[in-house]
Amino acid sequence: MAQEESRRASPGGGAPEEGRRASPGGGAPEESRRASPGGGAPEGLTAWRVYLYAVSFIALIVAIAGAVNLIAIAIEVFVYPAPQPYPVPQYYPELPGSVAQVAVGLVVWGYHWMLLKKEH
Repeated sequence: MAQEESRRASPGGGAPEEGRRASPGGGAPEESRRASPGGGAPEGLTAWRVYLYAVSFIALIVAIAGAVNLIAIAIEVFVYPAPQPYPVPQYYPELPGSVAQVAVGLVVWGYHWMLLKKEH
């Protein structure tokens, strides 16, 4: 008889599983309380969030590197132009790559950052 009462007192019929603590109200274990209010995945650092942060960080670094190259080209063109005896069309081979770095880096960063903000 005493065994039956002890089974009824604890949820699940027996003692709480090892490593899990029952919640104070006698309901579900503590892990289920960490779920987000919308009933979705638990809060915290998941593999998906780590991926989103990593890609965002790398894309931002790429965009910054491209912007630094663009600034260096702009300084070379407008601040310290090379002396020339006669006008020659200038070609800056780094320019297309730098513009592409900035454009692609900002688009990839913006997309992944938007996905991160949607999760909050």
